[in-house]
Order: sequence, then structure tokens, then C-alpha cells
Amino acid sequence: MRPIHIARLLLLSFLWGGAYLFMRSAAPAFGPFPMVFLRMAMGSLLVLLPLTLWRTGLAPMRAYWRGVLI
Repeated sequence: MRPIHIARLLLLSFLWGGAYLFMRSAAPAFGPFPMVFLRMAMGSLLVLLPLTLWRTGLAPMRAYWRGVLI
């Protein structure tokens, strides 16, 4: 295993572990359902939407906007 692979694995473990740490501290303040909604909204708006726009553009999203909205 090369050093870059080890560095990527460590970065992934910090990101993944940090998410659980923040969920544990934020869930009592917000509650479980708002936390799930916030995680899904942030994941879709900050990760999936830019990735979709970069790969396919707006045409497929316009054609199936109801499904995307749901």
C-alpha cells in the first residue's frame, strides 16, 4: 500500500467518524427526524446536485423534475 492510499484512508476515516461525533452531539438538540432531514438535504444539495450538474447537466433534471423533487 502506497503512502497516498494510507493518507486517503485516514482522511476518509476522519470524515466518517466525525459525522457520527457531530450527530451524537446534535441529535439531542434537534431530535432524530430533523437531523435525518438536514443530513439528506445537505447531502443532496451539496454533493449530489453539483455532481449531477457536472455529469449530465440540467436536461435530465428538467425532464424528470417531479421525481427529482420527491
